[in-house]
Amino acid sequence: MTGKMSELDQIIPPEVRDDPFYFTIEKLAREEKIKSVLEIGSSSGAGSTRAFISGLGQNPEKPTLYCMEVSRTRFAELQKSCAQYPFVRCYNTTSVAAERFPKHYEVVNFYNSVTSALNNYPIDRVLGWLDQDLEYLQREGINEDGIARIKRENNITDFDMVLIDGSEFTGVAELEQVYGAKLILLDDINAYKNRKNYDRLAQDSNYTLIAEDWHTRNGFAVFRRNSVAHSPKTPVHFFTIVLNGEPFIRHHIDEFERLKLPWHWHIIEGVASLVKDTSWSVQSGGVVSDTFHRNGLSTDGTTEYLDELKRRYPQNISIYRPPSGKFWDGKVEMCNAPIPAIQQEGLLWQLDSDELWTAEQIEKMAALFEANPDRTGAFCACFYFVGPDRYVESLNAWSTLPQDWPRVWRFKPGMYWATHEPAILVDSQQRDVMRINPFSRDEMLEAGLAFQHYAYVTEEQLTFKERYYGYANALALWKKLQAAPTPLILDGYLPWSRNHGTVIESWKPEMGELLADRLKQRQAPKRAAPAILPDPKKYLFYGSTSRKHTVLIVRTDAIGDNILFSATLDQWRKRYPNSNLALLCRSSVAPLYKNCPHLNQLVTVEMDKIWHDAGYRAAYHNTMKQLHADIVINAVYSRDSANDFVALMAGGAETFALSGSLANTTTEQQAQANRAYTRVFELAPGAATNELAINNALLNFFGVTAGNASPTIWLDPAAKQAATELFAKHRLVPTNCIGLFAGSQTELKTYPAFAPALRELIREQQLTVLAFGSESEKAGVQTLLNELGSPHLNLCGTTSVIESAAIIQALRMVVGNDTSGTHIACAVGTPNVCVIGGAQFGRFLPYSELTSLACLPLECWGCNWKCKFAKTHCVKDVAPEVVTRAVREALGQRSTKPRIYLEGKALYESRGYGPEWKSPNLDRTAWEIIEVENNHRASSSPVSTNLSAASQLLM
Repeated sequence: MTGKMSELDQIIPPEVRDDPFYFTIEKLAREEKIKSVLEIGSSSGAGSTRAFISGLGQNPEKPTLYCMEVSRTRFAELQKSCAQYPFVRCYNTTSVAAERFPKHYEVVNFYNSVTSALNNYPIDRVLGWLDQDLEYLQREGINEDGIARIKRENNITDFDMVLIDGSEFTGVAELEQVYGAKLILLDDINAYKNRKNYDRLAQDSNYTLIAEDWHTRNGFAVFRRNSVAHSPKTPVHFFTIVLNGEPFIRHHIDEFERLKLPWHWHIIEGVASLVKDTSWSVQSGGVVSDTFHRNGLSTDGTTEYLDELKRRYPQNISIYRPPSGKFWDGKVEMCNAPIPAIQQEGLLWQLDSDELWTAEQIEKMAALFEANPDRTGAFCACFYFVGPDRYVESLNAWSTLPQDWPRVWRFKPGMYWATHEPAILVDSQQRDVMRINPFSRDEMLEAGLAFQHYAYVTEEQLTFKERYYGYANALALWKKLQAAPTPLILDGYLPWSRNHGTVIESWKPEMGELLADRLKQRQAPKRAAPAILPDPKKYLFYGSTSRKHTVLIVRTDAIGDNILFSATLDQWRKRYPNSNLALLCRSSVAPLYKNCPHLNQLVTVEMDKIWHDAGYRAAYHNTMKQLHADIVINAVYSRDSANDFVALMAGGAETFALSGSLANTTTEQQAQANRAYTRVFELAPGAATNELAINNALLNFFGVTAGNASPTIWLDPAAKQAATELFAKHRLVPTNCIGLFAGSQTELKTYPAFAPALRELIREQQLTVLAFGSESEKAGVQTLLNELGSPHLNLCGTTSVIESAAIIQALRMVVGNDTSGTHIACAVGTPNVCVIGGAQFGRFLPYSELTSLACLPLECWGCNWKCKFAKTHCVKDVAPEVVTRAVREALGQRSTKPRIYLEGKALYESRGYGPEWKSPNLDRTAWEIIEVENNHRASSSPVSTNLSAASQLLM
């Protein structure tokens, strides 16, 4: 090899590793019916390649994985890592030839016109990367269409699954080569690599977006090819003129996201002066009140919501507003605002903010126009609501006349709006396009294309109509209408109505879903009758579990809490056997659940960002909208404000929580949050004895009686293999090793005397110490390991939770002051010792005969970690002798009960400082209690070795 060194000559750390994209790849590889999989950009095989191998190895279809890597150096490592997997074939080639790379000006145009991750770097550096890629191909003599080669050599027409994650600059060319694949996975969608590919596939009626995440590194997305059944391809341009469109305007984007046809939403916001088409309202007393607007725009949050939409969907949403403080010159000007921007033939669809359609209806409408190219428009059918569940039933009455609702036009560039009331779109010959050859209202009814118009549902709507249109006493009359028995004649209440429309209250199930029920009030609700929220008669909590709906369980607490909760997931699955069962947890906790057989979906949240990062908060809100949760169960007992925020932001039709511990909140804060839940469960006195009992009590509220299940960690073969490789690499015998968790989420719980407590015993037993923890704990833990002076391995920040669990399963025991390590050890069957404080003694530990606790009983036990002293004496002052004895005896004979080693009064008081020692009231029937005094001599009983776990792992 000659020439200067390139970054491509270097091994780089894996990017896709134990994150949401990794787990998505693994799940698809495991569950999809596929035979051929292409990974573009395999690097050294330690990232996404591992996810593919883990999943494909369990796929009954026995697929083949084709890995592509252009770097010679990385390819050598890739071959080594894949050598033991016969279903993997590795290719050292470029995906596309050099001439298919973009030119400098193309990259510069993208850099200047699209805000993406590339903008974090100077343009010269970005272009330097492009030149480097091309120079490497020339230097190494690699210049072929590698994708075409793999297809040719393996007789593949279309791959079943493809990951595009190669060069930053070849994504567009690669998509051309793999288009038609059943599944297309894009990494770095917020960069040059795949941003254009994302936009293309999002608009492609042949593909459906099934997963996306813009906040994992530079974002990822997954698209599935649709079946051969025809999907309409006619582009649809929706337009909405709006002022104060909450809450109904939030309905539409959820439906548009599900469309398989190209769409664009033009939103024209602001006040329309009472001129031209709407001048009639002036004679009725209509006025533009200052209470309706702020500088000519909305006051109810619509403006902010539209800005958020534009940020999230820059390619699909256009917003039009007048200059600050100005009004539109009537509604005709508003309707014509987007017309110059529509330079393609398609459908033009008037969509008022309170007119609700479904995605299925929209696609059916487009298909009807495609099948009938001579039709020029559609007079639609409308269910017109004059109350939350009261609508005009009779046809040919007020709001149900055959030509009341012109809504869809076949549009060609050059057309424009002549009037808004009535809506008249004219062509170049000044013809009313709608009336040339429209679909009739009755044809729309027959096709099931009737929208739901929630025009008279909130008090705000009536107040606006009363003042803007001059409808005298509209609000008072509407309130009388809501109180009147039905059926009734509408014009007896709304005098501006005509044609004697009959109103009934009951909505017939055969007429479909009340679309207002889909609205999840994520902000302060409108002052509306209760039916605008989910109808109590339809509450899912009490309904049949046979209905397919989404149940979201919220566990935003720490690793240990989630391990304990794992014991109940099989029972939650039994409670909702046919539901989409989802769980929300911290990203750091997510690996615990990736192999859980009881969950359909795992949603993650970064709790440290939810308060302080507005962009992240908006993205999380979008994720929750896409989830469409019907039931949200906040299963956290020690709730705090952030936990309540993310649970309620999920927007479930019903939300449930426990009125739990005040350890992380105040009485006032919890009471305020409680008012936002559908129901808050109060535990019976004595029910909250420990976390396992609390989890079971929550199940009881949902009609499930659970037994005494044990915490579970679902290990996978990859984690076990990683553990085996670690022991082999360092030539360690697992049963001569102990684990150490010396860090903690909070300094309150850290124990400073591990070195004097363990040093002599570790040397005596000739043990090697494996330390676990986060990357931030690594330096401090290394100092402790040096003080121990024994063979050791500092694994802090280097292993995932699942890999740590697989390692711990083989160890002789685990010691620590962090309860998560103890819970992991219990879940995988490894003896453990934990130095624990008295702030919440008994709530989390002990529950397993594998556990021994070392503790100091003081008069201040039970403080919920609201320590009144300068230090946490109950942790910091535990005598090393107590820990030594607990570890020595745990290394020796097993117990049939959990063991609690209490520092005795004499031993404690011999130091002469701190809070008073106080004998605790402990259950001696359930726990073995050992009191350690200063005259105690260490046990000399022989030490037995448990080889079972290690044998299973290493054989």
